[in-house]
Amino acid sequence: MEYRRRFLLEKVTVQVTAAAALAGVYFLAAGAWVPKDPEAGTSFVLAGNLAAAVGCILTIWVLAAATGAATAFIRPQGAMLIVLVGGGGAVLRSAPIRAWLWRDGNLPAMYRGLILELLIGAAVLFVAAIILDLTRRAMAGAKPRWLWRSPLEDLAPEDLTILSEGSAEEVNAAARVCRYLRPTEGLVGMLKGIGGKSGDDRRTQARRSAAAVILTLVIGMALVMLLMQSARRGQIVFALVAGFFAATLIALNLVSPRHTLAVLIAPVLAGVLTYILGGITSIDHSPMGWSNVQLYARALPIDWLFAGGAGVLWACWVSHRSHEWKRMETLDGDLY
Repeated sequence: MEYRRRFLLEKVTVQVTAAAALAGVYFLAAGAWVPKDPEAGTSFVLAGNLAAAVGCILTIWVLAAATGAATAFIRPQGAMLIVLVGGGGAVLRSAPIRAWLWRDGNLPAMYRGLILELLIGAAVLFVAAIILDLTRRAMAGAKPRWLWRSPLEDLAPEDLTILSEGSAEEVNAAARVCRYLRPTEGLVGMLKGIGGKSGDDRRTQARRSAAAVILTLVIGMALVMLLMQSARRGQIVFALVAGFFAATLIALNLVSPRHTLAVLIAPVLAGVLTYILGGITSIDHSPMGWSNVQLYARALPIDWLFAGGAGVLWACWVSHRSHEWKRMETLDGDLY
């Protein structure tokens, strides 16, 4: 079937492009963002390195534009996932936060700086999503056939009736939600998922999205604290990616929000909360007081943004593809 080839092409494209973006940022860009002290983790606010911060911002925005132009034929969740995985090159290149902990005598003030950096980073990624959206829209204007379309949009009326067991309303609504061709949809179109009921009003949709964010936040923080058993960089990255991937899948299946990518804010909120807790509990000002800082408060802002965000987007992408795959396989009568 044609949709199977399209699914395979999209999967390979996301994997190859994400790996290339990760390697490019790691080898070509992230080295310039590392503080002068090789033992210090990458933090632009703590290092006071404005030039490195601007370089990082421009790199992410250029990567978003390039991804939008090169991968317009994949769904937007996968395209934004590529951007975050590419930014993960900075995460892998960074040293642990340990040097900042023992160097800074005022840990509450240090955590306030990290909160500021995390919020600025979230705004940078939001702009990157807009750039990605505008680039894909430009590609749609130049080559409409290049832009990703849900296979549900191409189904005949009788197929929609089979899927909905006599009523095509639900499937028609899902197809409209999947559509990413109308210029008026803009960023909103990229944020729409394929869950939810067609009759939901805006308040119900907002409540579903808020519930998904809360569930992802609570479950994600619990899993991150459970998985983060050491302050090693690999352990931190694994805990954030795996924790938020699992939390997002659980939230999307329990709540089924219309706007699935709203949960992308969960890692940002989790980072802010852990930094607040870190500042409150860091009351030991002795020379070894830094060693008492909780493990969950040792992730850098770039970790929450790129590792945690990648876990969320990975789950959104998998959920989106799985939803369509099951419906298309139902038509074939060949579920597996």
